[in-house]
Amino acid sequence: MKVIELAGDRIKTFDQIIGYTDFFFLKNIVFEDASYDKFIRGTRAAGVFKEIINAWESLESRTKETVEALFQSVIARSGLKTKDIMQAVRVALTGRAVSPDLVSIMLLLQPKTVTERLSAVVKKEVG
Repeated sequence: MKVIELAGDRIKTFDQIIGYTDFFFLKNIVFEDASYDKFIRGTRAAGVFKEIINAWESLESRTKETVEALFQSVIARSGLKTKDIMQAVRVALTGRAVSPDLVSIMLLLQPKTVTERLSAVVKKEVG
């Protein structure tokens, strides 16, 4: 139910639910090529994922406020634009550039799933 609420008014018909929220249920994410190329491939964002993973795993509690603070801290140290980091994480977690609120997605996914998806992109891009 939380997944449907998160998708909110973006879903107009019942058959759109799966197409817009499938990444919550898939083990392996299928990336939109254009989104991956624009926000991850050849950018420094994937390198910042290691820092995000470490901060994510060390959070004592995962709330909207703690996850937003995590991003603010990582972004400040990285020197990258907020949009660049957030979109790269969105693509790593969902496979696409358009999705529901990123922090809400992270809170609904299992913590292990967030770590695994970000780590998979780090391995693919950074080695």
